[in-house]
Order: sequence, then structure tokens, then C-alpha cells
Amino acid sequence: MIKYVKLLFAIVALSATNAHGLTSGQVTVSNGSGPYFYADDGNCGSSEVPQAAYIVVNVLNTSSTDTLFNVAVKMTSNSNLASGFKLLSHTDDSIYVIPRILPSTSVGAYFYVQYPCTQNLSSTFGFTLSDNNGGAVTFNTSISTQDVGRASAGGDIISQSIAGIDALGILIADTVTYEFGNYNGGEMYFQPSGDTLFPSDKLELIGSEVLSSPFSSCSGPTTGDKNTLYYNAGSGCGAGSGNQVKVVYYYISSLFNETANFKPYAGMKSGGPIKYLSNYGTGTALGTFSTTTAANKLTNNKTASCGICTAGDTITYTITIANSSSRDLMFDKILDSLPAGHSYVGFAVGSDITAANASIYPSAGATGNVTFSGLIPEATFPYRSFLVPGNDSISLKYRVKIPGSSSNDLFNNRAIGQVGSVKFDTSFALTCAGCTALPVTLVYFEGHVIGETNVIHWETASETNNQGFDVYRLEDGQDHWLGYTPGAGNTFATQRYAITDYEPIQGTMVYKLVQTDFDGHQTAYYTSVKRLSNETSSSISVFPNPVGNVLTIETDNEDPVVVNIMTVTGEKVITTQMLRHTINIDVDSLPSGTYYVAVKGSNSGTEMFKVIKI
Repeated sequence: MIKYVKLLFAIVALSATNAHGLTSGQVTVSNGSGPYFYADDGNCGSSEVPQAAYIVVNVLNTSSTDTLFNVAVKMTSNSNLASGFKLLSHTDDSIYVIPRILPSTSVGAYFYVQYPCTQNLSSTFGFTLSDNNGGAVTFNTSISTQDVGRASAGGDIISQSIAGIDALGILIADTVTYEFGNYNGGEMYFQPSGDTLFPSDKLELIGSEVLSSPFSSCSGPTTGDKNTLYYNAGSGCGAGSGNQVKVVYYYISSLFNETANFKPYAGMKSGGPIKYLSNYGTGTALGTFSTTTAANKLTNNKTASCGICTAGDTITYTITIANSSSRDLMFDKILDSLPAGHSYVGFAVGSDITAANASIYPSAGATGNVTFSGLIPEATFPYRSFLVPGNDSISLKYRVKIPGSSSNDLFNNRAIGQVGSVKFDTSFALTCAGCTALPVTLVYFEGHVIGETNVIHWETASETNNQGFDVYRLEDGQDHWLGYTPGAGNTFATQRYAITDYEPIQGTMVYKLVQTDFDGHQTAYYTSVKRLSNETSSSISVFPNPVGNVLTIETDNEDPVVVNIMTVTGEKVITTQMLRHTINIDVDSLPSGTYYVAVKGSNSGTEMFKVIKI
């Protein structure tokens, strides 16, 4: 599997792209989920009644030669919001983006909608489609609530299997086996979930497929069908009972320290009325999937081909996304920033991410913030191409032009990796354009627990004009100076340094190394050391991590606790007192990035936790 995935990045080829804006002549748009929402009018309000469904907007690329890129399907209108028709997914922008649609290929865009359980209500949903080249196509579909009855003949769930691990970017496969009675060729309906609480923004539905079906011969559900949830064939087969259809629904997960309930359902026209499964939300019809604070298995690391760079020259950046999980993981994009005045040239040799597997990448000459987004591979449904094999990594390598006017300019620019809306890691690369030399070439800066002390080590490969180093411990938002070590001035020989913190405290300590030139210029580096007492483990929990709007802290300490949230430079941004065992802190206003949370009890030590704000 790993060898195949690595080949994927090299062999996927782009088809010719369309140079004009999207038009109705290029696509055929259809509703793949049918004209009805199934409403159990007699059981309104029951948890055993579905009140949500996916609308599948299938987009067929009618061209035999042109590939469409970044087709944005936006729900622009809902004519009956007042009656309870409500969009539950893509709540930030109402947009589902299809990264690529190959010639003569159809791809589905999924929108999760809540609907009223009252029968004979309807709403018209409007959509606008656009792509990389501008232009727009509109599509409207009307959906009505249809009264249904409960019966085992309507597609009872007889088995459900949810495959996935505790990891951001994992592909979750929810495989459901439905059992139907006699099929007379009328309507048959499948839905991945009917629970209005289903976290559809964090479990993004990207595809469905029929794995097996006894109804293929009569134009019913057919093995291999993709992104089709509604059938109305007009003929029948599969007399009697016990007719099993197996369907798999694929999701990309950005859940973090959360649990989701999967409550699929189905229905079928049996004689005159429509009947849906009788065991919705009960027994075997309730699958769960949980994640923890260990869900982030992806990291990114950014390096530059030169630390001391020549003005007017070209620099190569390498961003490596590593997967510490044993399973393949996907991510959506890399958000990167170019140093001021620098301009994008193109992909570098050896890059795993290329124009062949990216739907969005910078144009030559681009400056400032740039984005690299993945697309849908040709032959690996339902995966996306930014796929990192288990216990492996992939790299983005690209070249950037340095302005010729640079003179002794230091740049520290960042790269962010993202799964869905979750930013899983941020890394930085430090360069100096037009410098005669960087003050020091730092090989490493790290700390170790040695008995009752923390020993901080660092090593340089070369030093230029280096006066020396100050070492600080960051505690309660303050820099506590630990000591000064003279530098070697000018040398190309390896230099090793160490300083001891004789009064470390329990938890994760952050240390700052400040290097000073003879001309007074300073450069800061950071590391951390985690220590717990031999007798006890931490009684404090800080979650979720990454955090979006609210950070929760739990502790079994009885004494009052002071909480400080600090930037990586030690600046306090939030200070509060925790008088109970649980506190929720609003961090929505904080910019995205890395922070340290210091939790200090009046009769105990301080523990520090690193969190990522998304």
C-alpha cells in the first residue's frame, strides 16, 4: 500500500483544463438523493425518528477532454426555512468544494439538512456552481416531506461496521447492511444519517458506494453505484424477504476528543405506501466512533535550502508532513506564507506534492500567503491525493525568488497544515537574505530531566559575531533568567553548551535561548522539558487540543488554581482563577497559533500544557 501511494504522486496526470468560465454546457447537475425527505408524522419528536438527510448534488462533467477543477457547489437559497428546513453542514460558508472532476465523470457534493417531521411540506433548495475559471451554473431542486410508516420490510439494518482509528484525517468507512422485503420497482431510498446532532462539519461525507445488491437486474441499487441514494426504477425483482443491500459511506474525520453516533436509515415503496426501517436508532442501528486528545497524528516541519541566502537568488522550501499513525491519513491543504518581497517560482524537483495532485497551487510570481490544496485522484475512490501513508511522510518542495534589494534581512515565515477546518500543526523556517552570515547555525536546542534538575543543551555548527547566549525559563508569563554563556565569536568548529535549571517545577517547562550579536541583534529559540513526579501523575486535563472556541480545564485539586494562557514568547493573554474542578475559558478571540497554558495551585506546583488554537 505504501509503495502504491507514493507512486500516486508521480503518475497522476492532468487532463486538459478548460480556459473558460463554467457553463451549463460543461456540466449536468442532478439530485442524487431523491425528491423526498421521509417524515414519520405520527412519531414527531421521538429520538427513534430521523429528522435529517443528505442532499446529494451530483455534478457530471459532460466534456470528453476537459477536466474541471475546484468546482464550488454553494447552497444559495432555501425557500422554507420557517418550516424547519435547515442546513446543518458547511455552516460557515454553505460551500462543498469538489477538487477535481475528470472528463465524463460524476462526483457528488453532500449537504446535510434538517427537515420537519410534518408531512406534505416542501422547500426548494438553490445551488450555484463555479470553478477555477469563473462563470456560474445554477441548479434548483424541490424536496417534500413524505409520510412514511415503520416496517422491517423497509430496509432494517442487520449489521453495521465502522472502520477508523483515533486520528485526524482518517478515512472512516461506515458499512451498513440493509434488509428489504419484496421490491416492486418503485422508490428505494438510503441515507447515511438521520440524527440532527450528527457532527457533519467534522465528519465530511465524501462518497457512498453500493458494495452488493440483489436488485441489479431490475435497475435498482447496483453493485458499484457511487453517490446515489435514491432509486425509482419502474420494474421489480427480488421477490419475498431477506433481500440484503450493503452500502458503505465514506467520511474524512476532523473530530478531536469527541464521539459521534452514526444512525443510517433506508426506505422502500411496498405496495402503495412508503415504509422505512423499523429499527432506526436502536440496537444494531446505532454505531459510534470516538476520538481522544491523542487524535492529532500529523505534524509538519519546514526547512529552507539556505540559512544565509544570496539577495536575488532562489531559495527552496521543504515542508514535510509526517504521519505517526500506522494507518494512511489525509489532509486538505497547506497554508504557507512567503517572506516579504519574495515571489513564488514553482515546484522543486523531488516534491511529492505537484501540479499533478494539487487542485490549488500558486501561480508563478505569487507573493504573500499561498495555498496548496489536494484534489481527487483518478483511481483511488474515495481518497484524496494529499494522503500520507502510515508511519511515513510526504513533502512539498517549492522554489522562491529572493528580492535583489535584500540586505541583512531576517525572515521567519510559517506553514500550517489543515484537515477540514482543523489546523493540525504550524512550523517555521528562519532565513537571512543578503546577510554575510547568520549569527549562529544552531544544530539543536533541547532539555533533559537529570535527577532533580533540568539540563538544557544546545550545539552550534558555526558562529559569526556571536557575543553569547542567555537562557530563560518561561513561568507564569515571565522570563526567569537562568544564566549567561559567552559565545565563541567567530568559528566554523562545532560548539556545545549546557546550563542547569536547579529549581524546575512539575509539568512542561518552556525554555528560551536568546543569542546576542556583538552589534546587539538578538535571535530567540525555544524548547520544552516535561517532568512529572515519580509518585504521582498529572491530575490536570486540558482539552480539546487543538482548540477552537472554548478551552476546558479539569483538575481534582481542592485548592484554588490560577490559570495563565501565554504566547510562545511568554506574553500573558488570559489570566483567570479556577475555583471549581472544571472551568471553560473562551479563547475564540485569540489568533490562531501555539500557546502555553500554565496551571498553578496555591499549595502545589505549576504544570504547563502546549495547545494549538485553530
